[in-house]
Amino acid sequence: MMGKRAWVGRRGEDVAARFLVDKGYRLVARNYRCRLGEVDIVAYDALDLVFIEVKARTTRAFGFPQEAVGLGKQRKLRALAERYLQENKPSCAGVRFDVVSVLLDPQGKAMFVELIKNAF
Repeated sequence: MMGKRAWVGRRGEDVAARFLVDKGYRLVARNYRCRLGEVDIVAYDALDLVFIEVKARTTRAFGFPQEAVGLGKQRKLRALAERYLQENKPSCAGVRFDVVSVLLDPQGKAMFVELIKNAF
């Protein structure tokens, strides 16, 4: 049984992945994990390799989802990206970090999806 928080996170990642593909991104990995943590989505946008953090919520009571990507999370994602690049040695023109913000209704339907390119 999946808890509500895990369900919202998983559903948000599913919505974000579909949204990114519709925008022309080519997904390379979902939930890339190593000892440092996890990157939600790794994808190509044209020739750039993009590390994507997905934030999903069912309410704006605590602000917009993307507001949860603070400096600590940004540092962690940079370290994860370095590890991914070392392990996989992908061919890419550049690397960047995007954030996808997803607001879901109680049934899991996306009410709002926003892509923030070069978020940090």
